[in-house]
Amino acid sequence: MTDDCELLQRYANSRCEIAFAELVNRHLPLVYSAAMRQVGNDAQLAKDVTQSVFIDLARKAGPLSGRTVLTGWLYTSTRFAASKAVRAEQRWHAREHHANTMQLQESVRDPEWDQLHPILDGVMCQLNESDRNALLLRFFESRQLSDVGAKLGVSEDAARMRVERALDKLRKLLEKRGITSTSAALAGILVNQTITAAPMGMAATITGVALSTATATGTTLTFLKIIAMSKLKLGIIATIVVAGVVTPLVIQHQGQTKLRENQALREQLTQSAKLPAANEHSAKALTQTTHTDSQPLSDKEHTELLRLRGEVGRLRSVSQELANTKRQASEVHDPVKQLRQALEQMPEKNIPELQLIDEKKWAEDASKGKLETEDGVREVLARLWRAAKTRLALNIGEAMHNYLAANNQQLPNNISDLNPYFKPPVSDAILQRYELLRTGNLADAPPGEPLISERTAVDDQYDTILKIYRDNYIMAGVGKWNRPNTTNAWPTFR
Repeated sequence: MTDDCELLQRYANSRCEIAFAELVNRHLPLVYSAAMRQVGNDAQLAKDVTQSVFIDLARKAGPLSGRTVLTGWLYTSTRFAASKAVRAEQRWHAREHHANTMQLQESVRDPEWDQLHPILDGVMCQLNESDRNALLLRFFESRQLSDVGAKLGVSEDAARMRVERALDKLRKLLEKRGITSTSAALAGILVNQTITAAPMGMAATITGVALSTATATGTTLTFLKIIAMSKLKLGIIATIVVAGVVTPLVIQHQGQTKLRENQALREQLTQSAKLPAANEHSAKALTQTTHTDSQPLSDKEHTELLRLRGEVGRLRSVSQELANTKRQASEVHDPVKQLRQALEQMPEKNIPELQLIDEKKWAEDASKGKLETEDGVREVLARLWRAAKTRLALNIGEAMHNYLAANNQQLPNNISDLNPYFKPPVSDAILQRYELLRTGNLADAPPGEPLISERTAVDDQYDTILKIYRDNYIMAGVGKWNRPNTTNAWPTFR
């Protein structure tokens, strides 16, 4: 028997599917049985866990090929995968319970969105095509700026400027309709409200119906012509049937449609043996043209044709399975999704300031991090915390500047007094993590003493404490991040 390491090496070096299939067959009972025990005998969930383990095995085939005993790794991986699956299932049930509870309560709508959504699409159509495309790609399809630039044929910076200009134009058009808002607030509304999730299965249904309608007539007529041909060579049949593999995959997964297809095929084969009167003229013309005798297909040819049709169905099924596996693999190994899942297991580190970070920053840091270890996750989160606090510091600086101007340079008595001066607004949950250290007149505040400080570190090894002074703000590192403080001058504080 070939060793596991040799099979893994063969797969890692040459992508030998036979070698990997042997590994799956060899270890499937162990993995599936362990998964069943650990997910409470939920067969479908155990199947998902098993699939996840072997996807991970395929991805890590190279590094693992040096192991002489693969069983231990598979067992441990099954435990981790089952644990994640069970937690995900529990979260799903919790969300379902929450959703059911919310249905009993009165729905609360965003008044700005209530005003905006009846006229949004009409106003969008007033923009020129370039501006409209920029907004659709950025907000309606939630694309990163790099993707927007690639679609529009410009750089990422140029795409950012184009989106900002288009957003400002949209804001001005809305003002003419009596809806006033800042560009930042408008962007937030567009990101959160413009996409409504389609019902599950809707895409498959639409695809199946559309493609079935488009191809039904042509496929039937072509097949009848093939049946009417004399002494049809099996090689030609095979070529035509294999070409049919590219026809809609989704239709094959709909049981009733498949039964109707098979029934229609049997009826066509029966009719072809008798050569109906409607096809006799075409058959005679074909005979005169090719100087051959037009004869119905023999029983052997019927059998072979049916066999090939069955092979098409099998290939379609395999193709669908591969597509599903590829999709699941991409979901499993999405760095942002992996990071967010890890963060869910550490709720104390999910500070509200993270809502200030855009998806691009999440993707950049997650893709560079070592998310396989807890320290790696904490270090990535530390970068996100630092970026979020930096953005918050700038917001506090601008709010403080406006507050001082409106109150004769008197500092607020409470940090919540700054609330009306934030643009865009900052949630109370964020401000509660900070404390005001000094009141009175700004001129009396010593430059070396902080005015506002973060109450406590998020992580005692990977974090930076935000401190805001009269003339600057400082990010003071703690633990492993205890490096020289970064001092930043206020652009508009005084």
